[in-house]
Amino acid sequence: MKIHKGYTEELKLVLPEVKAFKEDILVHDQNMLKGYAGRFIVGYRSSGTNLYRLDLVLDACRWERRNQGNSIECSHEFDVSFLSTNKSFLLFNEDGTSKKISKTEAIGLLEKRRQDARDIYKFFVDINLNLIAESLYFTVNQSKRWKSIIRSQWDNDSSSYLRKVRNHFHELEKLNILHDDSEDTIYGKLSVYYVVNRDITIGSDEELENAS
Repeated sequence: MKIHKGYTEELKLVLPEVKAFKEDILVHDQNMLKGYAGRFIVGYRSSGTNLYRLDLVLDACRWERRNQGNSIECSHEFDVSFLSTNKSFLLFNEDGTSKKISKTEAIGLLEKRRQDARDIYKFFVDINLNLIAESLYFTVNQSKRWKSIIRSQWDNDSSSYLRKVRNHFHELEKLNILHDDSEDTIYGKLSVYYVVNRDITIGSDEELENAS
């Protein structure tokens, strides 16, 4: 798996400053940057590093059904607490270049990621993702042909449930939902799919509901 262009620069700039717990940068940071191409922060001190991926909102929360809003806040507080133990901070761009930033700037970037997660969670509440997961659970458990059934009905369904599935989760194969998945598991898969693909929306729920 391809590793971020900035990792080589991180090794050059940060590794000489780390005297203990070098596995932070040599193992943990490397793993965090495999398959990732967005911006990231590295906080470092003589006893290790902390790396934060800024453009992956999946890192901002445990995207599961229970206490999602609280998870966003707790994850942010945890990240800021660890970030604050560092002495120096670098911001790496998508092209691998970097610049020094202050602790205040680093915290501000984490704040922006938290707000993104809050906005997504608000959207889940607005569209009633709980009800979508519940309804989808019953459909999936009724038939192994659930994808075909949903696709055949989502343009004509009189309720908003299938229209919302079509608008926001229409790539059904990418949901990776299995016939024996629990309702909570389906909610989690819907959450993660939306976080990753939230720019792929094919219609407005309000416009469709008003037209029906």
